[in-house]
Amino acid sequence: MVEFFIFILLLLFALLGLSEALCMLSNWLLKPKQKAQRLLLIFLTPNFAHEQLLQAAECLNWHGNTMADKILAYTGDLDEAEKSALKERFGRNKNIIFSNRINV
Repeated sequence: MVEFFIFILLLLFALLGLSEALCMLSNWLLKPKQKAQRLLLIFLTPNFAHEQLLQAAECLNWHGNTMADKILAYTGDLDEAEKSALKERFGRNKNIIFSNRINV
């Protein structure tokens, strides 16, 4: 009986590994020659903007360009003091773009 449960568990792990390998193969075959630039759009909330942008920047640092190439931070709802504090803290980061309006 124990052997049966171990066999089912190993079979489950083998199926998960096979499905991951097939996913990687299909992504490799369908990969375009020119990769599109991806932007992570963040609508910053007043009084929480620093933490939100810090979390997004850390996600971008951790995941690299698999998630996005740059962060587009919408600062239209923030007051001027908070905008200047964000630009002072994150202004040197070339992967963050601040914008007061977004044209879609």
